[in-house]
Amino acid sequence: MRLNQATDYAFRMVLYLAGLPEGTKITGAALAEKQNIPERFLLKIMRSLTKAGIMKSYRGVEGGFALQRAPKEITLFDVIEAVEGQTELQRCLNDMD
Repeated sequence: MRLNQATDYAFRMVLYLAGLPEGTKITGAALAEKQNIPERFLLKIMRSLTKAGIMKSYRGVEGGFALQRAPKEITLFDVIEAVEGQTELQRCLNDMD
C-alpha cells in the first residue's frame, strides 16, 4: 500500500495534537506553521478528519481544532481511512467470495 502526502500530513497533525494537553484547541494557521504544512491543504485534510470523528472543529474568534477522541482511541488505520477512503489491507481475501 502506498499512502499519499495528505495521509502523511494527517499523521503529523494527529500526533502533534495528541502531544498537547487534552482538549487543547489550535488554529489551522498555527498548526500549519508548526508542522510546515500548506494551510489550504491542512484545512482540506482537517475536513476529512472531522468528518471521520477524529478531530473536532470550533468556529469563531476562539475557534480552532482539537482531537475529538482520546489519543489512545485513534488508530493509524482510522487516520488512513479518513484521508484515503475505505481501504482493503488484504484485497485477495475479498476475491474469495
